[in-house]
Amino acid sequence: MKHFSLTVLLLCLSCAVSLKADDLFGGELSVTLTYRSTYNSNLLNYSVRDRNRFLDDIESHTSPIRSLDDVRSDFKISASYVAKFLSDRKTKLTATGNFAHHIMDPIKNFGWTSLTMSQELTKSLYSSLNYFYDINYYIRDYKDVHTDQKHPCGFDMDQWTAKLGYRPVKPLEFVGIGRFKKYAYNKYFTEYDSDYIEGGGEVIYRNYPWRLAAGYSLADNDNVGYVGLDTQISGVDLEDSEEGNGDYQQDAYWITVRYAFRMMGKRARVLLETELRDRYYTTDRDIDRDPIHRSRRDVVLVLDVSGRININNYMTITVGSKYGNRRSNSLKPIVARVKDYDRTMGYIEFSYELF
Repeated sequence: MKHFSLTVLLLCLSCAVSLKADDLFGGELSVTLTYRSTYNSNLLNYSVRDRNRFLDDIESHTSPIRSLDDVRSDFKISASYVAKFLSDRKTKLTATGNFAHHIMDPIKNFGWTSLTMSQELTKSLYSSLNYFYDINYYIRDYKDVHTDQKHPCGFDMDQWTAKLGYRPVKPLEFVGIGRFKKYAYNKYFTEYDSDYIEGGGEVIYRNYPWRLAAGYSLADNDNVGYVGLDTQISGVDLEDSEEGNGDYQQDAYWITVRYAFRMMGKRARVLLETELRDRYYTTDRDIDRDPIHRSRRDVVLVLDVSGRININNYMTITVGSKYGNRRSNSLKPIVARVKDYDRTMGYIEFSYELF
């Protein structure tokens, strides 16, 4: 599936560059180029303990990074094609590719691809299906218990998302969401491989110039790589243990508020997004054999504020900032010491529609 999605993406983008919109079966083709520059204050999501160890050069398992913060550049190209394949109902096909490059720490470079099909079913009903592939996302270096050596830990992630939207009246919309993710870690850390399934919904209210949305989802993560070795864990670097069971369930809540207006005669908007993820681990192993997961609960908060203005019919500029943190609770104090983190980000984005 990975090679197939990459091939389809390249074919779609090649067609987008070489063909005009009017040439494709009477449909409309658009291609957009996007560049985003982002400052990240905590690149590896270090806890205060790990941050101090890095600054004092006393980490037990160091990661090959030059700086705790960094500037990341994202280069994205997206091609969309809209046509009426089913009677008079619109179909939209979108292919997107993104490459992320870090100035100080290129080990964190990664890429992703996305393929989406949206289908209008009736005047008030629509559906969409998205496939997303995250390529070689590096976390940090950890010690592998099988080789007794330090290795980079990272994963590939496949994600499928289906949505069904219903708008009974013009201002109001209900959206059902189903999602499945598959995490595949590199060969040294396959015990972290996981299957993630999620279901939820969102309510959207539109009354120009306002757009308000609120949603909830429930997720279950199955740590399929866990083999259930019955070994006693000891030592201070418990976060490097690979014998724990990472099964968890998660409640997620989100709210978005968007306000549209005009600035100097140009269309503009401000957007506030906030999300809270409440994750509780479900291992049945006792705390001495799985101190990192037993009784653990993580609460993740993300706040994102941004403003965007249309410079003309083709170009937009977006400026924003984001704050995120994680707070872990457990009977073992070391969990909070190694898992809690705070992160701030600021970004500017330029988007240009070629046609």
